[in-house]
Amino acid sequence: MTAMQFNLNEFHRINAERARTAFAPEHDLMALVVCVQEEVGELAAAVLGVTGEKKRKAHMTNADVLDAVADAW
Repeated sequence: MTAMQFNLNEFHRINAERARTAFAPEHDLMALVVCVQEEVGELAAAVLGVTGEKKRKAHMTNADVLDAVADAW
């Protein structure tokens, strides 16, 4: 498995866990857009780290990418 290949079952497990434990309060449209932007930024940072594109993010792992995908989902 390469750095960017993930177990889809693991993604679904993480996403289901988040759905059970991390429901956010209702937001207006502006807040929702900003929340999505924040999560996608975290995903971008994790991908840059895992792929070696950004050295200061080199500590990021596939688990961090999965976590960020689950947050952004």
